[in-house]
Amino acid sequence: NITNDDRSLEGVTVFKEVFHMHKSGARMTNTQFNSNGEISRATEINYFDFSQGAGFSSRDQVPFQLGVGDSLITTCYFEENGVVFGSGSGQEMCQIFLWYYPKSSSSLSCGYYDRAARQDAQNNQDEVKFNPL
Repeated sequence: NITNDDRSLEGVTVFKEVFHMHKSGARMTNTQFNSNGEISRATEINYFDFSQGAGFSSRDQVPFQLGVGDSLITTCYFEENGVVFGSGSGQEMCQIFLWYYPKSSSSLSCGYYDRAARQDAQNNQDEVKFNPL
């Protein structure tokens, strides 16, 4: 969910959306729900091919707005069962990367709320560091 801890952010404008999986990835979808739980946007990569590169940029409905209270659900479909998730190419991932503005004092990193990056941003307003998993 997009939250508004400091009450100064009304939402963000996303200008790039990148879908990311590894070798057994076949298809991805990303669905945006508004604060009322209604679908406001849906994008998909129907033929994911790792040999063509591990990241595919959506060209549908970009740029778009993420408002306070909006949420995203990303769904991945794989060619194989039992693949282990991890950072190696032989392992699997299911991630969406978003490029947005304006700058926020908090960050989301790999699907979790990064408290360390938020604390660092509060201590040093001009730099936000993302911590590895």
